[in-house]
Amino acid sequence: MNLRKTKLLIWFLLSSALSISYSQNEYVIASYNLLNYPGNTSAVRNPYFRTVIENIQPDVLVVQEMLSQAGVNEFLINVMNVASSDFTAGTFLDGPDTDNAIFYKASSFTFLANNPIQTDLRNISEFVLRENSTGDTLRIFSLHLKAGNAASEQQQRLSEVTTLRNVTDNFPQNSNFIVCGDFNIYGSSEACYQKLLNQTTPGYFEDIFNLSGSWNNSAYSQYHTQSPRVRQFGGGANGGMDDRFDMILFSKAVLDSEKIYYLPNSFINYGNDGNHYNDSINKPPNAAVSQQIADAIHYSSDHIPIFAKFRFEQSGINQIAVDLIDGWNIISIPMLATDMTGTILFPTAISPFYSFSTGYLQVSVLENGKGYWAKFSGSQNATITGTFINTNEISVNQGWNLIGPFSTEVPVVSITTVPPNIISSSFYGYDNGYNIVDALLPGKGYWIKVSATGVLQLNSTR
Repeated sequence: MNLRKTKLLIWFLLSSALSISYSQNEYVIASYNLLNYPGNTSAVRNPYFRTVIENIQPDVLVVQEMLSQAGVNEFLINVMNVASSDFTAGTFLDGPDTDNAIFYKASSFTFLANNPIQTDLRNISEFVLRENSTGDTLRIFSLHLKAGNAASEQQQRLSEVTTLRNVTDNFPQNSNFIVCGDFNIYGSSEACYQKLLNQTTPGYFEDIFNLSGSWNNSAYSQYHTQSPRVRQFGGGANGGMDDRFDMILFSKAVLDSEKIYYLPNSFINYGNDGNHYNDSINKPPNAAVSQQIADAIHYSSDHIPIFAKFRFEQSGINQIAVDLIDGWNIISIPMLATDMTGTILFPTAISPFYSFSTGYLQVSVLENGKGYWAKFSGSQNATITGTFINTNEISVNQGWNLIGPFSTEVPVVSITTVPPNIISSSFYGYDNGYNIVDALLPGKGYWIKVSATGVLQLNSTR
């Protein structure tokens, strides 16, 4: 059976009433400029931050203007883990000027990386999280662009965003990523904003709000995030609510309602009822939050927090059908089965199972991520039942390796390696003869040669 028929067969079987369940989780992801935290006022501000966080109940919080690792520790202990004991902090990198930090619920997410993107002013942080139940990866960029409305300051923001787009434009199609933080943008015509949304290259962002012209006016009062104060204290900006500086922008994939997506109408500029243009957010009455919360937002920072809800959803396929040809096949195990014995998984095999590591080795217990030779009498199907594997990585040794993907199809062009660029051959499948493939299919095995021992990262885009 050819590669196209294999794909169609798998699609048909997974779409039919075989045994399909659904795993989905909804999470609140928030962004908050903390105003030079901890500074010398954190002890005073922490109770206000706690009130805000306890009422938002985020699952992930990304912050700007974090000054130090000590500040991360203090905010985690005295704010986040008072609201919920499940929070932990991602790796903090102390770069030039103020920095970004991330806090997340460890029961829901695994922290994978903080990749700094250097600009002339501050680092943009690429935080990489994996959702624990689906194994899906989300990249969250946190930024704090140059402040000010002079032409030179607008030009610097454009330069910073161009650096970000140089990263996102190299992502595979359908990648899930968002950018949030303090953009310091004054309106839709600014070159920086246009660069973020420019669709001539693939790594663009989308803004769910279509706000044209200058945002610093009463018509857009419900979107403003700075400043909740009309008097200066504690070093923050004042002047009342009149700027839309804080945003969350989405990749196309996040808005396409696939595996990770934004839930419509869930975006909140927290505490902004639209009735406090050029005024303090805690001037009674506030129709969006209680007076206690309005006061807490007012005294915490010169920005208000923003958040949105996201759903992580993957078809929780607990059975995957693998088509087998008459004779020898290279197979793999796409899920974690209760019993990984080869004869249990493939009871109709008429040969032992052979793995490869500098030579062939007969094995009885099979492993995920590896490929195996096995022989069958006649074309047939095998059904693998199990649970999803919470990884996308396969270890490989220098030279030829026999590997197998997990439960999703993986385009070869999306595969990366650690260390980089160690792949030294095409990927070869077997169908009564070897053939170069452009995608790795669940249940199939493949040959690949690498120039050094390392890790294949199977970055599925489906």
